[in-house]
Amino acid sequence: MRFSRFFLSFLIAVFLGFSVQAQENSIDLGTNIVEPAEEKEAEPPTVDDWQDMFKVPAKPDSALSEFSQIDQLSETALAYQAWQGGDYVKARILAALAGADGDPQGQFLFAILLDNGLGGDKQSINAVKWYREAANNGVDDAWLALAGIAFESRGGLSSSDGRKFLTKAAKLEIPEAMLALGRSFSSGFGGQPDEVKAEQWFRNAIANGVNDARIALADLLLSQNKDDEALALYKTAVFGGSAEAAWKAGVLQADPDSPVFAPQNAGRQLQTAAEAGNLLAMTAYGLFLSSDTPPLPASAARWFRKAAEGGEVEGQYLYALALAKGEGISMDRELAYEWALRAKEAASDEEQYSQLAEALGMSLPPATRDLVYARAKMPLMIAIKPAPTLTAE
Repeated sequence: MRFSRFFLSFLIAVFLGFSVQAQENSIDLGTNIVEPAEEKEAEPPTVDDWQDMFKVPAKPDSALSEFSQIDQLSETALAYQAWQGGDYVKARILAALAGADGDPQGQFLFAILLDNGLGGDKQSINAVKWYREAANNGVDDAWLALAGIAFESRGGLSSSDGRKFLTKAAKLEIPEAMLALGRSFSSGFGGQPDEVKAEQWFRNAIANGVNDARIALADLLLSQNKDDEALALYKTAVFGGSAEAAWKAGVLQADPDSPVFAPQNAGRQLQTAAEAGNLLAMTAYGLFLSSDTPPLPASAARWFRKAAEGGEVEGQYLYALALAKGEGISMDRELAYEWALRAKEAASDEEQYSQLAEALGMSLPPATRDLVYARAKMPLMIAIKPAPTLTAE
């Protein structure tokens, strides 16, 4: 039986643990650590960031429905019910018993609880051992869980182990593992980069229905100056419902140096992505509108504002600039100063952000400047004021 991908992503990313010893059919709530099997020696590490390989769900518990297929009288099922009810200590005890009895799903759940600290102390090393037990007993998703820990360099594992675990999972035909393994090879996470293998695994993931693999392969092909092939993949991913793909297709077609340069098509793709809520696309579409023929500064300012309020840093800077100059929107130096400060705070290494904030601050009376500065420190949802009036195009 295979756990839901979303739950797997959850267990890879969340942190917590509890001290439980399970030996044979008994558990001990003392400090000892279970040693169910000898670990293979880990290879040297290389990566520290793999967050794009899996995504964390908003409601991980809702992704555990497959547990309902387990015998309702089993310790694993009872452990799951305790988990669902928020009784993590009980869940941990029951999962330890089930795992000690050799139940693969019990081993997997026990590892999850150990790794996430649900019901007690976090025990990453011990969790790795139970994930291994579950994986070796047929729980395919346990290989993905191990990869997640390895790419975070936890539990005595290294990033190079992560690629090995992903390879095992990919060969078991887990589509998400194919995508993650392709990213590992294309980026060099967990070992030497290999673009040929990356492309192979991206195409395998595409063949198994992973739309994001089209974007990943397009990115790889674009880095090889294969703009035509990249654009075709982005467009296909757009039909699969990806706003990110629409944004990337739009940016590519808006580039006058690209052989696929097509401004009208670029505008449509960027608009599609922006309207779908992609913050980077909102900023890009605003820039596209401001440089259109004729320019549409009011529409551009509206998209800059949407991006800014969503937390997109370049959008905050461009909205501040529009407010400072009164381009497409009524001039408001106070509000411009606030947005410039927010952009500067989020990207202090961007010199133009700092320069704009400094210039706007100098243009305001000291008392006003201090009040705006204080407001810029507030969370966006508290501090946002009604937008100034947009001007006619």
